[in-house]
Amino acid sequence: GADLSAVLRAETETTGENAVFIETFRREIGMRTQSHLYGLRMPPPSENEWYKPVWGEQEIFYDLRKDPFQKHNLLLTQEQAELGKNLRQRLMRWERETPWQKACDR
Repeated sequence: GADLSAVLRAETETTGENAVFIETFRREIGMRTQSHLYGLRMPPPSENEWYKPVWGEQEIFYDLRKDPFQKHNLLLTQEQAELGKNLRQRLMRWERETPWQKACDR
């Protein structure tokens, strides 16, 4: 839950940096903000190898304002590298703290 009282009192328009987290049965996880998408494939729980990636790379990072059709992976150019690093760290923190993984690994 989030405290929405400041939005309801019209003191602010948003509650801060909002994001949606994504997970798939192929152990792909992602995070979508208002302007960017960051996704990666996690290694299988019992192997040291990575699955063959769906996207052609192990990780993706798109600026959805400039590239709404997700054709230019910013990780290949190092463009917006600091933001990409921050989104990856936030996504990995979410992944570590989310109990769904334990249920899927059984």
